[in-house]
Amino acid sequence: MPTNLWVGALLLLACGPLAAASAGAGSVVVLVSSNLDPYTAAAAGFRAGYQGPRVELMLDSREPAATRRQIEAAFPEVIVAIGAPAAEYARERFPRVPLVYGVVHDPERYDLTGEWVTGVTTDVPERLQLDALHSLAPEVRRVALVRGAHADADRVRAAKAAGTAIGVEIVDVPVAAPSAVAAAARDIVPRVGALWLPADRTVASPEVFRFLLQLSLEHHLPLLVFSEALVHAGALVAVAPDYAWVGGRAADLVRRITNGDRAGDLPPAPLERTRVVVNAATARALGRDPAPAASQPGATR
Repeated sequence: MPTNLWVGALLLLACGPLAAASAGAGSVVVLVSSNLDPYTAAAAGFRAGYQGPRVELMLDSREPAATRRQIEAAFPEVIVAIGAPAAEYARERFPRVPLVYGVVHDPERYDLTGEWVTGVTTDVPERLQLDALHSLAPEVRRVALVRGAHADADRVRAAKAAGTAIGVEIVDVPVAAPSAVAAAARDIVPRVGALWLPADRTVASPEVFRFLLQLSLEHHLPLLVFSEALVHAGALVAVAPDYAWVGGRAADLVRRITNGDRAGDLPPAPLERTRVVVNAATARALGRDPAPAASQPGATR
């Protein structure tokens, strides 16, 4: 898998200059983690949805002091942080400036809570992910969920509940480290009809993905993943956030803050718009018809 695709997928878990408006008191600073496509799409969505004064900056991880000076010079009324690196940076260095985050997986991990913080969540509900897989492989009744041993228990329960709702058993495959995936996955392969690689830091590595992709193709098992980049790299299907919508929703939150609402009084906005991404070549290699999933709203192939 090309290195740049994995950098993109993992930065979304972890974590050309943008056009900037003139700085001034009361500006909104839009701080973007990098030029990854999801981040730039969210920034464009914000730009389309917010017409007030704003300054757009790219986070410079090599010169964080320079980024700080640029933000301070804008006298920000609100900071919009796109991506986990930008959100963590803004939270640590500007704790008393209202913060609106977007394109951040597991925001609680970065302490993105409290009276100065709100945002737009981008965690795709487990039911939507399984629905996309089910549309491509309706006969599958058992799906192996390969995840870290210390994954969020609520997310694991949600995955199992989503499976029950559509008549699919989620076979839990917890592993302590990426090195344990091969043995665990090979053991479970004869007993399942599909594989699921979630957005989990323990297993979200190039080596684990390549191994599961190989198993998927060797055993003709659909592979459900968490990232559009991984679909382009060969996995069958993912459900991705509509990042432009995320940016537009962040603009709504900023308007409320600039009109007097406190950031902490605004609950994080749930993700309401997603895209089903299908690798049509992989679908054909697995003997699957990509049309059912591709017919869902926002689907791409």
